[in-house]
This record gives sequence, C-alpha cells and structure tokens, in this order.
Amino acid sequence: KLMKGQEIVAVGIVGVLTLILVPGIMAQQNWKSHDRSNKYAARDFGQNYLVPCDNQAILFTNGDNDTYPLWYNQEVEGVKTDVRDVNLELSGGSWYVNQLFSKNYESEPMPLTLNKEQYQQGTNDAIPYSDMGIKEYVDLRDFIGFIKSNDPRTFATMENGRTLKIFPTKKIKIAVDTAACFRNGIVPASMRKKMVDTIYYTIKANVLYKNDLVLLDLLATNNWKRPVYFSAPYTISKCADIDKYTFLEGWVYKFMPVKADSIDYINGMGGVDGYGSYDVLMNKCKWGNLADPKVYVDPESRTNILRFKQNVMRTASWLVRHNEKKKVIDLLDLNEKCFPYSKFIPESYDLSFVELYYQVGNIKKANDLVELMLKYYSQDLTYYNSFSSDRRVVFQEEMRNALGVMQQLTTVTTNYKQKQLAAKAQALFNQNIKYFQ
Repeated sequence: KLMKGQEIVAVGIVGVLTLILVPGIMAQQNWKSHDRSNKYAARDFGQNYLVPCDNQAILFTNGDNDTYPLWYNQEVEGVKTDVRDVNLELSGGSWYVNQLFSKNYESEPMPLTLNKEQYQQGTNDAIPYSDMGIKEYVDLRDFIGFIKSNDPRTFATMENGRTLKIFPTKKIKIAVDTAACFRNGIVPASMRKKMVDTIYYTIKANVLYKNDLVLLDLLATNNWKRPVYFSAPYTISKCADIDKYTFLEGWVYKFMPVKADSIDYINGMGGVDGYGSYDVLMNKCKWGNLADPKVYVDPESRTNILRFKQNVMRTASWLVRHNEKKKVIDLLDLNEKCFPYSKFIPESYDLSFVELYYQVGNIKKANDLVELMLKYYSQDLTYYNSFSSDRRVVFQEEMRNALGVMQQLTTVTTNYKQKQLAAKAQALFNQNIKYFQ
C-alpha cells in the first residue's frame, strides 16, 4: 500500500511538472514569434485599403487577408463605413449577393440590373459563351440586358432538353458619361484631358460565373455614379479585361475612363495616378508600427511590406518622370522611416530604391544601400557554397537570385559611374558564379 501511494504521488508530481514545464518551455522558446503587443499591421493595412476610397465607393477585394481586416475596421473601428467592400470570391454565393441589395453601414445598396432571383443558387451559376457571329463591340448595358432577358433566344437547349443561359459575345464597350465623371469626382482634374469617351475590352473567359456577373452588372448599372476600386486588378482580368483603365492610388486601384500610358502600365496592375498615390501614401496610410525593434514581423506582414515597397517604387518612378524630385525624396524617406534597413534586410526588390536614390542625386544613400545588399547577398552565397556540390543543388534558385542581384548592382553602379562599387559587385559575382551549377 505504501508503494502504491508513493507511485500515485510520483505520477501526480510528474503530471504537475508536465503541466507547468511544457507550456513554460513553449512560452520561453516561442514568445517572440507569438507576441503581438504594440503591433497594428493587420488593422493598419486594412485601413489602407479603405481610406483612399472616395465616399460611397465600391471596393472589390479577394480572398481573406484583404477582407477580414476591412470588416474589422468598419465594424469595430468605424473606418469608412460608406465604402462597400465586395469580396469577389464570396460573391459567387447567392447568400452573399443578397446582402449587396441592402444598405450596409453608411453604404447604399449596390446598383445592379439583375434581380435577386437571377442571382439565386441554381440560376446563372455558370453561363457559357456561344458565338453568335457578332462582330462589333456590344454595350455592356445591352450585354447585361441579354442576361436578364427571358427571351428563348438568349438560351441554349441542352441534349437533355434543359435550357441554359448563354452570353453571345466577348467584345464589350462601356460608354463614358463625361458629365457624370466630373460631377462625381471619378477622374481627378490632372487626368481629365486624357479621358476617353468609350472603354473597349474583351472577356477572356469562356464561362461567366456568378461573381463575374456581379462585377459586370455593377460596371453596367453604376453609370459612373459611384467610384469603383480594386484591391488587385489582375484578379478580374479574365472576366473584364479593364486593368488598362485602373490606376494605383496608394494602396488600391481606381477604375477610371482613362487609358494608362504604356510607360506606366504593368499587365494586371494597371497604371499610376502619381499625385493621388503620393498623397495617399504620405498622408493617409498607417504602417502597423513594424519599425519598432521590439515588434515581431510575421510572414503575412512581410508580404504587405513588399506591396508597400512596390507601390512606393511605382509612384516614385512616375514622379521622377514628371520632375517631382522633392516628392520622390519624401517617399524614399517614408520607406526608410517605416521599414528601416536596420531591421528589414534588403531584398531584390530594393534594387529599385538604389536607382531611385541615384536618380534624385543622393549618391551616398544609393551607395550605402548597394554596399548593404552586396554584404547580405555575399553572406548568403558563402553559406550556400559551404555545402558539397550534390547538396548545393537544393539552393539553386536562391543562388540564381543572389547572383542576379549582383549582376544588376554591377549594371546600375556602372550606369551611374560608381566605378569602385561596380568593380566590387563584379568581383563578388565572379567569385561565386563558379559554384553555380
């Protein structure tokens, strides 16, 4: 009996120690990567989508990470409750589309031509393309009218005798109401001379789904009354190939009857409203307190930082071409302040900042950044090269990227007559290329 009692006590002690030590060790080892104190990235990046949008705007977003933070900001923080956030993925469900017909916070109902019944499950779930030999471009309002119609000629008869709604053309045009665009502030004054009277585009998909219909219906019915934005225009390119008419404004892309200049345009990312984007980035955005040395930066936040750098780079490049040197310097300073290189190791996309520093004449900062990039990429290559050739194969992609950065640094420093730095970059490249298989 005494032995049994001792065994019970021993088991109890082990159990108590386990309950204490396991969570304790986990907390001690993983506290930094789980600590979210003083970190506001999710909230702030969510606000960055909403704040640039004009009153009563309609903002099309995708997936979860650029939607849930927006919902939180509107529901809890009360930020821009007049903006209608439309999740394109969720709008494939009739339950979600039904909500678009109602007022939400301060946002008026979505302007749509098709009625609720035509968005219900089992109706217009998938509309295939059927070539009817239409050669000319069809007005989008007529296109939506075709979808709305009950005329038997707008349906195809299947082998089983059932009928299926079709769409008859992929060539679409949207008429531009110039007066409405001026009246509703759709196009900024600086871009009004570039407005077109008609937008032409092509539907690339062979099947339109319910979420495609929501987008096309809105573009047809809105008639330039409410501003329309996209979190990422490439996601709608198959349904509405209109990214040439979307312009970066800090964190979102505004749809406007202006065709992007070829020098600014990037496929799937539209053009740039340089002045508007500068104003948003400098005066309307927040950056999550990620510059604080004590704040942990998780992978999702790093992805958003890349978005920031990309948007700053595109805006600054536009400003360089328009001789706005002071504004470029402001954006470069913003990058340094919010995401300092003392905390955020430079990566390949920082090559753009090297060139921007050279372009505005800040040779020292450009050279310092080149030195820093050479240092880190050289360290990476030294690590990869420490492995035997058969194991080094695993790092081929990383090595290719590092060597590519060195090559580009050689080129840019040569172009801006920084001979010593160019020679250093070339020497490091030559020193490491022999290990690349």
